[in-house]
Amino acid sequence: MLNKTWDVDIQIAGQPAAKKLLLNGVAPYEFTTANPEADEQIVHGNPRWPCCPPFEKDLAGLFHHVTWRAVAVGAELEAPAAWRFTDSLSTLRFLRSAWSHPAGYAGLPPDTVVAAAELGLPGVVARADLDEDAAFCRVRMAWPRAVNATLVAFDGAGTVVRRLELGGGSASHQMVMLGAEGPIRRLELRATYPLHEAAPNAAVVPAASAPVGTLIEVDEVAYVGLGDYLDVLTGVEACEGGVPGGAGFDGSGKLAFLPNHDYELQLTTRVTVAHPSTPEAAAEVDEFVYLRTKGLPGLNAVARTGDELEPYVRGAYAGGRAGAIYREEPVTLAFAEGFHVAVPLSARPPGSAAEHSVLLKMQLLVTPEVATGADTVFTVTDDDWIATHHGAGTPPPPDRGVFPWFPVKARAHSDPTGMRSTDPLRQRLATLTQRPGVTCGLADPLDVTGTVLVAPPQGGGPNPDASGELWAAGARFTAAVRVEGAGFVDRRPFVAGDETALSRSGGTWTVEDGALRVSATGPAVALFGEPAWDHLTVVVGIAAPEAGAALSAGVGVGVAADGTAPRGLFASVDVPAGGGPARLVVRRRETPGGPLAEVGAADLDGVADPTALEVTAFDDRLRASVGAAVVEVDRGEIRAGRLCLTAEGDALFRSLQVRGLDMYAFPFAVSRFRSFTEHIGSWSGRLDEISPDALGPGTTTATVASLWSATAAAVTAAMAPDAPSAEREQAFATWVSALGLPLKDEVTELELSRLVDGAQTRALLIESPEPLDFTAEIELTLIQRKHVGPLPPIGPLPPVGPIAPTHLAVREALAHVPLTPVRQPGPGLPPVDEAIVDAEQLGDDLRLRLHPAFAGAGTLSVVLVEAEPPRRLYHGPVIPPLVAGKPAVMRAESVGPLPHPPAGSELPAALAGAEPGTVLLVTNDLMVLLGRGRLQPADVDVEVPVQVLQNGDGHRALVIPLAGSGAIALSPGRHRLTFRLTRERWPTTDLPDDLSTYVREATIALDL
Repeated sequence: MLNKTWDVDIQIAGQPAAKKLLLNGVAPYEFTTANPEADEQIVHGNPRWPCCPPFEKDLAGLFHHVTWRAVAVGAELEAPAAWRFTDSLSTLRFLRSAWSHPAGYAGLPPDTVVAAAELGLPGVVARADLDEDAAFCRVRMAWPRAVNATLVAFDGAGTVVRRLELGGGSASHQMVMLGAEGPIRRLELRATYPLHEAAPNAAVVPAASAPVGTLIEVDEVAYVGLGDYLDVLTGVEACEGGVPGGAGFDGSGKLAFLPNHDYELQLTTRVTVAHPSTPEAAAEVDEFVYLRTKGLPGLNAVARTGDELEPYVRGAYAGGRAGAIYREEPVTLAFAEGFHVAVPLSARPPGSAAEHSVLLKMQLLVTPEVATGADTVFTVTDDDWIATHHGAGTPPPPDRGVFPWFPVKARAHSDPTGMRSTDPLRQRLATLTQRPGVTCGLADPLDVTGTVLVAPPQGGGPNPDASGELWAAGARFTAAVRVEGAGFVDRRPFVAGDETALSRSGGTWTVEDGALRVSATGPAVALFGEPAWDHLTVVVGIAAPEAGAALSAGVGVGVAADGTAPRGLFASVDVPAGGGPARLVVRRRETPGGPLAEVGAADLDGVADPTALEVTAFDDRLRASVGAAVVEVDRGEIRAGRLCLTAEGDALFRSLQVRGLDMYAFPFAVSRFRSFTEHIGSWSGRLDEISPDALGPGTTTATVASLWSATAAAVTAAMAPDAPSAEREQAFATWVSALGLPLKDEVTELELSRLVDGAQTRALLIESPEPLDFTAEIELTLIQRKHVGPLPPIGPLPPVGPIAPTHLAVREALAHVPLTPVRQPGPGLPPVDEAIVDAEQLGDDLRLRLHPAFAGAGTLSVVLVEAEPPRRLYHGPVIPPLVAGKPAVMRAESVGPLPHPPAGSELPAALAGAEPGTVLLVTNDLMVLLGRGRLQPADVDVEVPVQVLQNGDGHRALVIPLAGSGAIALSPGRHRLTFRLTRERWPTTDLPDDLSTYVREATIALDL
């Protein structure tokens, strides 16, 4: 058993600790989101977590200190007087004459009262006795240059844990921080005065009494309790949880274990209890955890392919809700952030203690369910090993048009994709980091990066509209995740020369009639493949050379060394001579040339010709099967290695297939259409009519309007994306039955019919050879093209008499406004873009409706921007409205092409970039721009609200036109039906692109 020790340091303090697990010096793996209770404690103890204050700020409030700033000047301070530290029973005593006086050294504010002690004989000047263990101490003091000062710290047993030689003093107060190699319980300030006359060649001279009046000044002595300090460290650790955004912060760190190994973990917990009244006591507890690792998810033996990867899959795209992809679409498989398709795995060759990293990359491979003809393409991870390792000459290319299957190397790839995490731990972390109290702008932990595997279309011919290929029309496939570059062999059947690629031992190996034949009197082995091959499925067709003959043949995996007795795991079909009971047997040989031991077996009810033996090498187990018989054994130390065919005596191998292990698989179907546009465009243009009682007298029992009134709520509910398809089928059947609709039995292209009642179209029926999903994927828009004729006559015009405000008056009202293309209105006039209510062309003239403020404007001019000629001038009177407050009317007659505007005119700027159809209202002298608008088109598009009701499988749908709460008939004329398909292939937070989202639009025109 391989032993590895975890050192676990759990500090029991006032705030919860983030636990650190260290594995052989690997960086810490933080568990700040270990459980909800700890999360609540973190937030309670650190309200701003994880926006923590600086470490120094956390410590600032923890100092216990003693100062003399509030003591009267001249007070005696020496022992037996004891000076208490704040919030503590700790004391400080001066052991020689001391008193309070204003600081005589620099570095403090003027008149600051400090403690002054006379030096005298060398020795202890002051002593602090602490009532608790201190983590470190702080002293601010000043002393003469000729005096050497020393700080000495002791633990509870009186052992010196730190001595700090400060040397000679200076002219100002100094701040000294003292940390120790253990907890501090006593601190002494010592001073010495060296003699000036040094002995010859002496490095240090004896100390002497300092001259009278030599003073040491102490402004502050302070300390931080060890318990408080540990609390701060624990709180900071819990607060930070590693670097925000890093592996420690979000729990995504990595520890490397070898797959399929046994481990022993030793956890040591140390608990220390201390109190001022008694020495501290400590105890250590060792605990052991035993575990067995598995391989990468997807590579281990499971009952059903994909069981291990299912929790990581965020989207397997197989055509959306319609259940089929179009021939131009890729197949995709998206994984959550917890699974990576390129993984560095730790590996250790058998018999070796050295570990190395292996990069394991994955691909999405595609195989048709059936071969519909010669050269049915399936994608593979690598070239056929046997075809490329023939013993002589350049390997021949595969023969096209001969065999039903044709392998093509996959063009599959992988891409990163942004997504929202569904991991419960990340959701809890997001609840903490995104709460209102967090002000440091941390990124949302739910915004993660996943990976998507992409298999582009292959095998169906070139795509005429773009680079690349198409899928085969109408085919059904299986997409599977396999290791990139996994071993591949496909000999269905064998061809001449294949035997030269094998390393053969024992017997004679030949290719006859598409089968690999071995003739031997004893064991025979044929090796192939690479030494690093692993995680494979091997399918071999085995047959006896003659009916009733004995047979013992099979496959070996993890094979090492040559000869007829290599190391490995071997699965074989054993049939005794004369037709006795057959068995499926798995054997193991631990060392080359060693004994072959049977490790698993199962009886076979019968043996077909050929017998299909399938052997799958998972990361942890080997599974062999023939029909319903299955034998499964542990692989143990037999890992990667070459493959081999084995036989005991004569045998035939009629086929051999090797492929990568299927880690995850899903089926998908391909449409007969290249694209959604082609699907909708398959409509022939024929619009059928369905009249009442089309199926016979009395078969129509309701109208569209009455059905909508009775079933509107049920139809709306049935068309909700999450509604069961059975509800849609029931609602659709109700309408079909009540309307007596004749549905087509065979639909090979898009079919459209209109439901008529007399000459009126009441609804449209869509019938499709393939599903169309109108609940979530397809947005249907019905547009009616309406002709807008002249406005109704405005009645007799009032007599045109003298009109007081002429265009000159208007100009005078606007004279104070700067000449700008878009000007603010003058007194009483609207903004330029609100002056023209609407404008239309009446033959050669224009009719404008103007803002009521222009009622008395007299005659004005109009400029029309056209494509050819580019600009035309119109002129006419403004007729006041008959009802006050209504728009004024102006009918302007064509004058001719627009002349060149005079200098200072606003027209040139307004005309710059004006589109055809623009109408400009100006004063007659072409100087001032009064209004801007556009001609009302003669034909306009009007959207008709509709409700779509489709059946359960999406092959049929009714389009019901609506107005308000009721169903209406469509007006005769030109209509457009636009289908817009939007399919999200996987959930992503990235901006939609052609890979993540399939968006197509198609429009068909209808004459009703």
